Amino acid sequence: GGQRRSRESNRDPVHEEMEGHLEHLKKSARALTNKFQATKDILDQLKSSKQKLQEDYRNKVQAGKIDDACIKVTPRKAMTLDRTDPRGGRCREPMSARRKPPRPAMPGAISGLDMGLSMTF
Repeated sequence: GGQRRSRESNRDPVHEEMEGHLEHLKKSARALTNKFQATKDILDQLKSSKQKLQEDYRNKVQAGKIDDACIKVTPRKAMTLDRTDPRGGRCREPMSARRKPPRPAMPGAISGLDMGLSMTF
């Protein structure tokens, strides 16, 4: 039995040193886990920012295309593109259909248009 005790007493400093290393490894593993999580959180934020920036870039490219198209529109081309401007030739209904009939020059006078509307066939 005495020999066994001497072996155990010899192992104690080694055992204690091993336990010290184990605690140090556990502490290092916790620190690395925390750093890993923090890095993962930053990566997630960067991915989100990248997505927002890509969307913003697409919108700005589209706005640039619209600006370029607007810069190329001349007053004459604007008239041809405007469906409400009779000078452009693209009106949906003829100008005569949109105009109100002119008022008679004299009270009680009947214009040709008024006469046509009041006739019965």
